[in-house]
Amino acid sequence: KKTWQYKSCNLDNLNNLILNQNWHDIIATGTVNASTQAVTNKLTSIFNDNIPFKTKISKSNDMPWFDNEIKMELNKRDKLYKKFKRNNTEINKTNYKDQVKIVEQKVKLLKDNYENKICDDLQSFSSGSKFYWQAIKKLLGTRFTPSIPTLFSSDLTRVFSTDKDKATELLNHFTSKFHHDFDFDQRDLPTLQMRTNKILTNISTNREEVRTL
Repeated sequence: KKTWQYKSCNLDNLNNLILNQNWHDIIATGTVNASTQAVTNKLTSIFNDNIPFKTKISKSNDMPWFDNEIKMELNKRDKLYKKFKRNNTEINKTNYKDQVKIVEQKVKLLKDNYENKICDDLQSFSSGSKFYWQAIKKLLGTRFTPSIPTLFSSDLTRVFSTDKDKATELLNHFTSKFHHDFDFDQRDLPTLQMRTNKILTNISTNREEVRTL
């Protein structure tokens, strides 16, 4: 994006160049379109030479599935809304509400198509992990920030702010809550209320039975 610094413009030189330019020769190029383009190019050149400017690269905040058609529908919706606010008639209200429905339907369709396309790519991809994470990033969007807030110990004496400290503390928390094979027999099972008088004396299963569940 080009931002003109008009306050620093060399106005005298700019005006002299425009006044003394041989516009007749510039526009004598044949067609109207060619003449218009020639004048535009010359004026742009004069402006660039006499008005300082800064060029910035701006990122669009639009969703990746936005296209020109949906932008036109959004502009139409906004215009109908302004018209309705200026003149609160039933017909203006109906036109605005109808356009809102059109926008909602198109947005949903575009979003669903975009996400379905990414899901199809994920299911059929044959590349490495780089492609996988690129697809995941597209699916989640740039506004998604997968961060865990700062954690505190149970006695509030320690703070865990780095990703490594958070992961370690979460691991310690979960390992303290669940049984493990290496010390399962050393832990006391909780006492549960009996809900039947029947007792199973022998229970056995195998890997294949578990897989079928």
